[in-house]
Formats: sequence, C-alpha cells, structure tokens
Amino acid sequence: NQAKAMLHLNRSLVNLKLGRLEAAKWDADRSIDHYRASGAVSRSQDDNEDGSDSISSDLVICKALFRKGQAIMGIVQIEIKKGKKEYWDVSRVQKMTSQASKC
Repeated sequence: NQAKAMLHLNRSLVNLKLGRLEAAKWDADRSIDHYRASGAVSRSQDDNEDGSDSISSDLVICKALFRKGQAIMGIVQIEIKKGKKEYWDVSRVQKMTSQASKC
C-alpha cells in the first residue's frame, strides 16, 4: 500500500503540472487512502528507533494534502474565471488547511 501511495503522490504532481486538476485531486486522495490503509500513519515515532517510517509517512500525507489543496485552488480559480457561482464548502477547505498546518 505504501508503494501505491507514493505512485499516486507522484502522479498527482504530474497531473498538476499538466493542468489535470481533477485527476491530481483524485490521485492525492488515493495516496492518503493507501497510506491510511497501510497503517503507516497511525504509528508513532517511538515504534522505530529513528522514527524514520512515521516521519516519512507524515511527510507523504502532508505532500498529498498540499497537492490536493493546489488542485482545489486551481479548480476554484477556473470556476471563478468562468463566472460560476457555485457553493464551495468553506469548512472542508478550513479542515484541510488545519490538517496541512499540523505537518
């Protein structure tokens, strides 16, 4: 699961660079899902002598949240330029910002 998480994280970056924002968001979500499913996120630094696994998993989660945020911001900017006045869930964005700031 951790290898899949890294693959999705890398593909999310590629999709961001190519302007495929929905795909980038989807890959970032899958990366988070795979890391959570692997149990790597729930371990503490004390589980390993040097804490390397938990630190790297925390970094992956932070990167995935950051890339997801970038994709959402890009999507919102496009929607605004198109003049769409759709409702955006502000509390959801605040939750992701809060999670990312803890990294």
